[in-house]
Amino acid sequence: MYKYPAIIAFVILLALSACSPYLNTADQVDIRRVNHALERFNQLDSFTTQLEGHIEQDLRVSFARQSESMTSDMQISGTGRSQRNAGGSFDIDMQMTMALDIREDRNTMRGDVSFEMVMIGTGIYMRMNEEAGLTEAGLIDAPLGQWVFVDFDQMTTLLPAEALEMVDSFTYDGLTEYPITANTVRSISRPSPITSGGAQLRGYRFDLDMLAVLDEIGLADIDQMFAELLMLDDLSGFDEMGGLSAFGGMLPQMERLIRDMYEDTTVTITAWLDENDTLRRLDTDITMRYDIEMMGVRMQMTQSSRETATYADFNQPMTIVAPF
Repeated sequence: MYKYPAIIAFVILLALSACSPYLNTADQVDIRRVNHALERFNQLDSFTTQLEGHIEQDLRVSFARQSESMTSDMQISGTGRSQRNAGGSFDIDMQMTMALDIREDRNTMRGDVSFEMVMIGTGIYMRMNEEAGLTEAGLIDAPLGQWVFVDFDQMTTLLPAEALEMVDSFTYDGLTEYPITANTVRSISRPSPITSGGAQLRGYRFDLDMLAVLDEIGLADIDQMFAELLMLDDLSGFDEMGGLSAFGGMLPQMERLIRDMYEDTTVTITAWLDENDTLRRLDTDITMRYDIEMMGVRMQMTQSSRETATYADFNQPMTIVAPF
């Protein structure tokens, strides 16, 4: 039928490879499988979570011939229950423990802190305890041993930002903020199966292209990223500065700074599914390195983190109530 079938086949293969330079057909099937598992997970009415995390950070800030440095090591573990409420979001109750080791220039702060959190709708209740003098050191700013009602802005002063990010494992509907698509996935590997909770799990490990992730999410989240670049605890502080619009013609420079920051960032997501393609565990590994200068301030940082969230008790009856 065709005069040059070999040439036609070559052109078709070339077109397919251009659509996704890193992935073959089996890889793209696995991307669809994992995204389908994430979508099914987001339809659950209830589940429990067990969380383990480790974060190491080395930060140096230089300005006006002065410099400050800080290294930190944080171990986090926690358990929680999540139940969908009438509004469609999740009510949760959770318990977390953090072991902190922070060195800032010549000062050293070490200690353990545990806290309980209950989120009912938009209401957040917290109770904190500690094993060492983190309150006296100014690292933890909260009354101890008693339940208090707080809003999210207050949470950013009560807990380190890294701990707040891990709270998302209990509450964030999307499970991962990084889109897993044919455009953002650089490569896929399949680690050996593991057994967890009595079930054998298959792993799908995605190495993400962070510049492609930036392109995928677009400018909608650039404000948040730049707020983090300025080391603000949350977006509200950046909004008070006028957001990106306040910087006018600096927007292209800011975008370049963000791209420079994420160019040397590696993110690996490993989703573990059972025989029914149900998500049972999610591992997130991030290594970030950047050396940037902005408005006379030079920031050099290396940070590595690993978070493992294990999920169980899907759609089991549970009741979550406010502590007072």
